[in-house]
Amino acid sequence: MKTQRMVVFAWGLSALVGVLAVLAWLPSYSLGLDGASLYILFPLFGLLAFSLMWTHYIVGALRRLAGVEKQPLKQYFAVTGWATVIFILLHPSLLIFQLWRDGDGLPPGSYLNYVGPALKWAMVLGTLSFLVFLSFETKKWFDNKGWWPAVEYANVVAMFAIIAHSLALGSNLQRGWYRYVWLSYAISLLVGVGYIYYCQAKEAKKEGKFMKKIVAIALVVALIIGIGAYGYTQMNKDEELDAPITTSAEEQNLEIETADQEVFTVEEVADHNNQDDCWTIVSGLVYDITSYIPRHPGGDEILRACGEDGTSLFTQRTDSSGNSVGSGEPHSSGAASQLKSFQVGTLSQ
Repeated sequence: MKTQRMVVFAWGLSALVGVLAVLAWLPSYSLGLDGASLYILFPLFGLLAFSLMWTHYIVGALRRLAGVEKQPLKQYFAVTGWATVIFILLHPSLLIFQLWRDGDGLPPGSYLNYVGPALKWAMVLGTLSFLVFLSFETKKWFDNKGWWPAVEYANVVAMFAIIAHSLALGSNLQRGWYRYVWLSYAISLLVGVGYIYYCQAKEAKKEGKFMKKIVAIALVVALIIGIGAYGYTQMNKDEELDAPITTSAEEQNLEIETADQEVFTVEEVADHNNQDDCWTIVSGLVYDITSYIPRHPGGDEILRACGEDGTSLFTQRTDSSGNSVGSGEPHSSGAASQLKSFQVGTLSQ
């Protein structure tokens, strides 16, 4: 009976996290429905892939705690494992294809154009984690090798790297209820992995390999702490770098004048007022966002800013009358980093 309940729990947990991922992603889809593209679709597969991998660790920890053998869960791990592989492959592949189709080339250049230089660290973490996850799928061929435990340790580190990657770049994770769900995944993953390692350490002690196991676990913990600290520092730095976007136009113009930026009038910006030639103003700075329109997660909402002062649209997601636009939430630091790459000058006073 205990085993049966564990199997039902495992399937139910996977279904639940899948539904939560879809619910978190749906607003992006509905906002971009008129101009749906792979830019809107690819984040969903990233959310699903991580969520299913998280369930594997949680189920693994709970089955040990409950004293349930792994064999009854074999089908669960097999089915959700294959689904995870498919989602892992689709997540970056769809983005790479869409960037290439839009003329941005291939990674790493296309990645940097997409996220902006300030967030390249998060893209690097994501890419390395992607490679680690793929290597883990070779388990059936190499799990009897002496070096295989290193891959399993690397997979755990990659899970926490993906958390940092997602919190920095994920448009669905910047604010709102799903960010708290994601943070709860991080905490529970830490607890689950900790219990798994505790069980493994006890087994290693019986086999006379206790110190070897402890050293390996300590290394994993050190890497996780390092990634967390680095990610936290970088995200705070990104926020500091992005702060000028919400400061006064006078302060920004003073800063821009020292960089010999071209100066445009409101009338000149107003001439660039359609999806094929779209300029906008944000806090006194002028941006040519034409190339970004097809990849905008909010779809055609971005066209409101063409030829206009888009400060309130960007910093508060409200129109000139104060009405909420799209999600009504301010854009993320990742969006601010991207916006900087489209700057063409400053607004004349």
